Amino acid sequence: FIEFKKGGTCNDPFDDDAADGQAESWAESRKKIRGQLLWYMRDVFLYQHRTGLYSLLINGPEFRAMRWDRSGVLVTRATNYAQDPVSLLRILWAFALLELPEQGSDPTAILLSPDSAEYKRMDIWAKENEALDLPYEHRSDLSQFLPPSTLTDATAENNQSSGPSRPAPSTRYKANQPTKPVFKFIRDKFRKSLVAGWPRYKLRIGPEGREFLVGKPDFPGSSMFGRGTRGYVALDVLTGELVWVKDSWRPFYVGVEPEGEYLRAMTADPENRLIVPTVITHGDVGGQCTFASTFTAPGEDEDDAESESAGIEETGPAHSDSPVDPPQTAGVKRRYEEDAPMEAPDATEGSSVTTKPGLRHLIHYRIAVAEVCLKLENFQYGAQLLRLIEHCITSKSNLSTFL
Repeated sequence: FIEFKKGGTCNDPFDDDAADGQAESWAESRKKIRGQLLWYMRDVFLYQHRTGLYSLLINGPEFRAMRWDRSGVLVTRATNYAQDPVSLLRILWAFALLELPEQGSDPTAILLSPDSAEYKRMDIWAKENEALDLPYEHRSDLSQFLPPSTLTDATAENNQSSGPSRPAPSTRYKANQPTKPVFKFIRDKFRKSLVAGWPRYKLRIGPEGREFLVGKPDFPGSSMFGRGTRGYVALDVLTGELVWVKDSWRPFYVGVEPEGEYLRAMTADPENRLIVPTVITHGDVGGQCTFASTFTAPGEDEDDAESESAGIEETGPAHSDSPVDPPQTAGVKRRYEEDAPMEAPDATEGSSVTTKPGLRHLIHYRIAVAEVCLKLENFQYGAQLLRLIEHCITSKSNLSTFL
C-alpha cells in the first residue's frame, strides 16, 4: 500500500526529532494524515484476512516504510530518496522477495473465486426456503417442521392443509442443497452477508483445520489496533449448517486461556445447566502473533521513546531494512507483567518522565459455535428479557468455577 503526499512537514504524521520523544506529531494537519492512514489500514484489514500489512508513505522527496498489525505500527525515519535512491530500492527489492505469508497474507483464509463450487454453494444456502426456514417469533408454530412420527393425527392433518409444505420423508435432496431446518433470521443474516463486491473466504479453524465459508462480517471491528473482532454467519462445509464464527486477536499471555476452553469446561458437566454457546471447534491460528509487540526500537531503554497511545514504535536509520524482515516470534507466550505499565515516578521528585506501557502481545484466534443468536435488544416480551438476564447472571456466577 502506497500513499503519496506533496511534501512538507504538514503532510508527515511522524516527527523524528520531537522534543518530547514522541514518534507522532500532534499538529492538526499531521494528525489528520495519520488518521487517514489508520482509516485505510482499518478497511484493508476488514475486507481481507491479514496478519500484517506493509506500506509506504511518499511525501515529496522523502519516504517512510511502515509495517502494521493489530498491536501497532513500526515506522522508519524519513529518508530522502531523491538524494539516496538505494534506500527505497532496497525496501522494494526486499519486499518483493518475501513469500505471501511473510508479506502479511493469512494462508488459513482462502479467497473464493465466483466460479468456484463453494462460492456458488453459499448462494444456494442463502436462498429463502419455506420448507426449512423456521419462524422465530414468540409462540410460533413449529409443528410443520417436525418429523411426522412426532405429530398427533389432528396436528398432522392440519399441517397438510395450511402453511408451507414440507418434503415427504422419502424425498431426496441433491447433495448441494440444504437439508436441515434453520431459523429464518439466521438464513436472512447469511444472505445479507453475501454483498456484491465483498470478498468471500474459506476459513480454517481448529487443530483439524475444519472449513467454514464466510462473506461480509455481521459484526465488524471498529478499530485498527486491538482485538479486531469480526463475527460471521458461516456455512460449515462439513455439515452444511449455518453457524457462528468469531475471528479475533486475543491476549497471548501465560495463564490467559482462549474463550473456547472456558465454554467447553462450562458445558462438560451435565449438572451445570448453563446457557452458553456450543463449541464446534476453536484454536489459535497457525501461531500468528503480532510482530510490533515484539519489536525493540534502538536505544529504547535510553531516550528513544516510542508512542504508547497509538501503538507506534520507531526504527533508527541503521534499521531501514527492518520492516521487511519476516516475523520470527510465532508461538512465544509472554507473562502479563512484561507488558504492564512502568510505575510513574513520585511527583515529589520533580521528574518529567512518563510511564511507558508495552504494546499488547496478541495471537490470532478463531472459534466456531453452533448457535447464531439475535442481539439482546431484539427481545420480544418482558419475561424473555428477564430470562436472558437470568442466564447471564447464572453463567457469570458459575464462571469462577472454571477459572
